[in-house]
Amino acid sequence: MAITNKEILEAVEILKSQMPNGNIALLQQAIEDLQKSNDGVKLSMRELKKQLLDPDDGVVVRVNKNKDDIEELIGYTRGFLKKCETFESDIKECKKFKNGAHKALWVVYTSIIALATKLMFFNGD
Repeated sequence: MAITNKEILEAVEILKSQMPNGNIALLQQAIEDLQKSNDGVKLSMRELKKQLLDPDDGVVVRVNKNKDDIEELIGYTRGFLKKCETFESDIKECKKFKNGAHKALWVVYTSIIALATKLMFFNGD
């Protein structure tokens, strides 16, 4: 049961008779408008693709550069924290030395006062 050209032409004539010419023109205009908007979408997609994947200044390249900068900053921060830990231990050692020096000076002051007292009061014997 193959469809012949004559049957196709009859079907087209039936469609033409049922549809006024204005609607066909409107359908044709709508199809042309869709093609134009499709071209605009294609152009926008090309521009977006270029902005994303441009090897010189694309978004992907900038994100990778930012990632490298962040990793570098993290490295600097880790080094800084190690130096801070060293400074903190040095400060603790200085405080220990200061406390020991204060104790030693109190012993020296007490000895000097005791010696001065002995020289003042027990001078003659």
